Amino acid sequence: MRKWLVLFVVVCAQLPLGAGADDDRDSGASSSVVHAVEAGDTLWTISERRYGNRHYSKIIQLYNHIAEPSELHVGDEIKLPDLKAILADEGLTGLMGDEVDSVLAAKARYMEVERKLQDARRGARRGETVEIPEDVREALLGAADELDKAAAGFGVEKPGVVKAPKSLIGQLTQTSGNLRRMATGWSDGYGYDIDMVHQRLALAMRNGIIWARSGFE
Repeated sequence: MRKWLVLFVVVCAQLPLGAGADDDRDSGASSSVVHAVEAGDTLWTISERRYGNRHYSKIIQLYNHIAEPSELHVGDEIKLPDLKAILADEGLTGLMGDEVDSVLAAKARYMEVERKLQDARRGARRGETVEIPEDVREALLGAADELDKAAAGFGVEKPGVVKAPKSLIGQLTQTSGNLRRMATGWSDGYGYDIDMVHQRLALAMRNGIIWARSGFE
C-alpha cells in the first residue's frame, strides 16, 4: 500500500501545469492550483501553460497581488485556479454571473478552433479572404454572440451599482467584431487579430476585477 501511495505522489508531481489550458466550465475547488515558481518561469510562460495564452498573465498578476512580474523568485507560490473561480473569488460572478459565463464560454469556443483558424490562414496576405472550415466559422460566430450578450448585460445598471466601466464593455464589443470579421475569412496577414482576442478578453476580465474591488463604483 505504501509503495502505491509513493508512486501516486510521484506521478502527480510530474503532471504538466494546467495541461495546457484550464477548463473554465468547471470552477470547483478541486481545480485550484498552487504553482511554485521554477527557474526560467515568467508570468507569460505560466499563463501560457495554465490558461492557454500569455495575455492572461494580467489576471495572474492582479489576483496574486504581484507588484512587479520581473521580480519573481524560484519557490514563490502563485495561485492559479480556473478563471471562473478567480472571478468568483473577486466578487464579480456574484453580481454578474451570467455575463461572466458568457465571456468564458466565448473563450472556450474560440480556443477550440484557434489552431484550425491559424492553419487555414497560413500564408495569406493582408486583406486576403481565405476559406475557413465551417465548424471554425460557426465557433467564431458563436463566441461573438456570447460576447455581445455579455456586453449587453454589463451595460445594464443594477440597484445600488454603477454601470460597468466602458473599458470593460468596449473590450468585449471590439472582440466580438474581430471574431465576426475573422469568420468571413478575412486575414490581416500576420495573425495579430488572432492574438488580440485573448489580449482583449484578458483586459476585460482585469477591468472587471478592478471594478468589483472598487465596490462596483
